[in-house]
Amino acid sequence: MTPAVPRFVSALGLVLAAALGSALSGCIAYHPAPISPEAVRAALGVPRPDTLAVRAARLRHPALAPVALDLADGLTPDEAAVVAVLVNPVLAARRAARGVVAAQLCAEGLLPPPQLAASADVPVAGDAAAQTALGLGVALDLGALLTRGARLAAAEAVRDSTDLGIAYAEWQTAQQARLSAYRLLFLGRQRALLAQELGALQTSLDLLDEAERRRLITEVDRAAAEAAYRDTRLTALDVAQQEADERFILLTALGFPADMTVTVQPVTVPAFAVPPLDALDAGLDSLRLDLRALRLGYASGEAALRAAVLGQFPALNVGINLARSDAGLVTVGPAVSVGFPFLGVGPLRFDRNQGGIAVAAATRAQLFAEYASRR
Repeated sequence: MTPAVPRFVSALGLVLAAALGSALSGCIAYHPAPISPEAVRAALGVPRPDTLAVRAARLRHPALAPVALDLADGLTPDEAAVVAVLVNPVLAARRAARGVVAAQLCAEGLLPPPQLAASADVPVAGDAAAQTALGLGVALDLGALLTRGARLAAAEAVRDSTDLGIAYAEWQTAQQARLSAYRLLFLGRQRALLAQELGALQTSLDLLDEAERRRLITEVDRAAAEAAYRDTRLTALDVAQQEADERFILLTALGFPADMTVTVQPVTVPAFAVPPLDALDAGLDSLRLDLRALRLGYASGEAALRAAVLGQFPALNVGINLARSDAGLVTVGPAVSVGFPFLGVGPLRFDRNQGGIAVAAATRAQLFAEYASRR
């Protein structure tokens, strides 16, 4: 065996060992996370008041301002809006999508690892003096470099669109909580007024009972007063039921348990004037979070279609081959492999990313239609 052979074999062993060590060192361990009652209760639990107050004061949101939260004196409508954003479990599930999108963005920025190929041609018959022919090659797929920019642009647009979509969902939930808090205030005031009216009607009915016993009024006069009392009492019961229903709606928006006691702090209702229609339409695309999210989603669809079109080009791999022939000749040289650009004939069709292009084009059209319908 020539001196070049053991050196070649040693180099091959070192390269294979280094590749195996690198692969093992970069592996991510799996950690199970089963769904258990304890984990669900922890996810649905209400944070401590002091923790909630700190998070409310540090809130960063494009449509909501932070508040100084104090649960001891009840919730104002603005505080209810912020608490709903912080605690509502449906919003927590929506925010978990950020991790998925971030992982997708990371995945789009990664390139396929170089491919290491090794071969050994062992002579089994023929010339007894023939030696084992050895080969070693390293190749890199350049096709991924061609589409990397477009794929990254699409993933970044998806990330920004997801953030705005989450912010819009948070704003909607916050508005629901704020509206429920105001309704509870109005229903509470209405219930108090009805209680006063019932008290006055009861006093009047007692006087009319006494007057009827003294034959100062007729039964018709007393019956009219009793009917007014009953109608007012039915209205009071209906308002009390509406108040209970609205309290449940508020607790649901807040993400609190249904049996939790929540009081609404009385506040002055701010004056509100509806602006002209032209003023409402001006700058609508930049003010509405859902429209901004849809525009970014459409930008992602554009970039995804561009990446799909670039992906139709044949695969291109370049590398370096190191080989030793059976005659002991050691060679080093470049290697290039290109996918054959043949679409096929009849039912035998080869993949040139036609399906990916069609899906990307249809997705872009769907995003445009959704934006137009929402606009």
